[in-house]
Amino acid sequence: MTGIFRYKLGQPVTWYDRRKKRSNQYCLYCQRFIGEGSEIPSNKEHLIGKNFVPGGSFDNGRAFNFVFRACEQCNTDKSRLEDHVSATTLISSPGRGMDEKVDDLARRKSNSSYHPTQKSMKLADSNESVTLNFGDFSFGLVAPPQTNERYRNRLALLQVQGLYALITSSDPTNKLSVGLLPSENCWVLGCYPRSDWGNSQLIEVTRRCEKWPCYANISTANGYFKALMKREAPDNEWFWALEWNKSTRVIGCLAPPGELPRLFQGLPELEWKVVTSEGSVTHRYREETPLPEDQDTLFSAQVHDCA
Repeated sequence: MTGIFRYKLGQPVTWYDRRKKRSNQYCLYCQRFIGEGSEIPSNKEHLIGKNFVPGGSFDNGRAFNFVFRACEQCNTDKSRLEDHVSATTLISSPGRGMDEKVDDLARRKSNSSYHPTQKSMKLADSNESVTLNFGDFSFGLVAPPQTNERYRNRLALLQVQGLYALITSSDPTNKLSVGLLPSENCWVLGCYPRSDWGNSQLIEVTRRCEKWPCYANISTANGYFKALMKREAPDNEWFWALEWNKSTRVIGCLAPPGELPRLFQGLPELEWKVVTSEGSVTHRYREETPLPEDQDTLFSAQVHDCA
C-alpha cells in the first residue's frame, strides 16, 4: 500500500497516540467523535486482534497491522467477536496439520470459548449434527463448530471499516480529512470454507472485478490474515475480501443501501439438493468445490497508489 498516512515499511501503521489530538479524531467503527474534548472513553485498537491469529505471527511487531484509537464500547464489542471467530476458523485451519503450536492453540480456544447463543456450552462441544431418516434407515451427519453468522458479518464490517479509513484518509488527525464508512453501505455476499473456494459464485465475482484498480492487498501474520479492497472507478462500487486463519473467506462490496449491488447481480445459482423434507423442516446439501492453489487469483492483484 502507498499513500497511507504514517505508513512505514516493515512496521504497523499507527494512528494511535496517547495524546488525542495526535490520534484519529473519530472512532472508525461507530464514527463518533473521540478527539480532544470528547467525553467518550477511547483506547488503543488493533485492526487484527493480537490473539485473533496464532501467537508469534506478527514477527515481533514487524508484520503489518493497523493501530488506531477507537471508542471503548466498539473495542470491547470487537474483541468479543474476534474471540468467537478466531476459535471457529482456527478449528478448520490447515495450519493445524503443519504446526503443532497452531493445533494446540485451536484446541485450547475451542475449549475455553463458549457458544454465542448457548452460553453454557463450550465451543468444542457445539458440533453441528443432524439425523436423516429414510423409512427404516437413518444416518447422522456431524460438522465442526460453525461461526455464528451475526458475529461473522459484524466482525467483517468492522475490519472493512478500518481498512476503508486507512486507504481513504489523508490526515485522520484532522476532522475534515478522515474517510468513514457507514455500516449500511457494507454488503456481505457470503462466507466460504476453504473446501468451497472454487464454487461458481466466487469464481465469477473474482472474474468480474479482476481488472478493477486495487487499493489494498494485505497478507500478514504469516498468511493467517488477508484482506483485499478494489474499486471499479471513482464513485462506483468497491469489492472487498477477507481471509481468516487460512480457512475462511468472507466476500462483499461497498455500495449504496437498497438495491442489490451490480457486482452481485446475475451470479450463478449454487446447486442445492434436497435430502428430506418433513413439514417446515428441509434438509439439503451442496457439493463443495475446492480451488487448486495454482488457480487461486483472488489475492494476486497489484496495488495502485492511494490518492
